[in-house]
Formats: sequence, C-alpha cells, structure tokens
Amino acid sequence: MRAFTLPNGLDVCIQPLPAATETRVQICYGFGSNAEIGPKEAGLAHVVEHMIFKGTHGDYDASGTDTVPELMANAASLGFSETDIVRCARLMGASFNAFTSVNKTSYYFQTEKDFTVPFFLILSSSMKRSAMNEQMLFSEKKAVLEEVSTDFPPWKHTTLSVCAPYSDVRR
Repeated sequence: MRAFTLPNGLDVCIQPLPAATETRVQICYGFGSNAEIGPKEAGLAHVVEHMIFKGTHGDYDASGTDTVPELMANAASLGFSETDIVRCARLMGASFNAFTSVNKTSYYFQTEKDFTVPFFLILSSSMKRSAMNEQMLFSEKKAVLEEVSTDFPPWKHTTLSVCAPYSDVRR
C-alpha cells in the first residue's frame, strides 16, 4: 500500500492491484456523531451524510448527459440532481453508498477502472457543491429515523440519539 498526503492536507492510501478490473474509492472525514454539540445537533452528521447525494449546484445541467466523455468535458461545472447521480452511476456500472459512525463519515463507490475518474468527479462535486434544501432535509430526517428504528446494529450505537431532536418529522 502507498500512502501520502496531498498539498491540501488530504491523506491518500492506494493499494494497487494490477489484475483488478474494478476500483473502489473511499473518502473518509475524521468526524461523525462526535462532532455534534448537544442534543439539538444529535443525528446531524448522519442527516448531512444522506444529503450529499441529493444533488449539486452547477452551471451545466447533467440531466441530458448520456456519455462519459460528455460528463468529463463539463466536469468543472456539473449540476446534478439526485436522479442524475443515480443515472450516471448506472451508466458507469458504479455502486455507491455512505455511512456515519462516531468518529468517521465515509463515502465510497466501486466502478470499472475506466470510470474511476468520472465517478470521482461526481462524488467530489457532491462534496463541494451539494444542493441541500428544506424539502430534502425533511425527507432525509425521516429516512434517518427509519434507519434508527430498524434492528440493524450498526445504527444503534451511532445515531440512536437522532430520535429525540427529529421526533417531530413523524407527524
């Protein structure tokens, strides 16, 4: 494995596997629910994690984009809806997801080698120009509450406290 730090402070670890036909990329932030201050912020890190994939602001509307080269040509100013992100993932054979724990928020994707850079551009656009609005926020609060109410153990210790501050969304 090769590890290094970029000039902007981002730590990078690379595990080359020459025979691999796919690439996995994971972006981890060194904070999670531990960054929430007090009960009014409980669950906020998890909600923000959900919001990242809801779309991006940009000058170029990606909804009519049907090819990877077209995406690459307009990568600097892409504006994606949530549907665009899912459509582009399908176009590139990519799967993606995220999780929040106590001390980490992680976003990751897996795709064919040839589509690593294009999908990384989509993910980085989601990080830098996320389009969050109140309607999406309300929807994602409900989604987080549903995750918390399930019997899925990873959520129990990291976001259980989200139930108290967001209990109003169940009405």
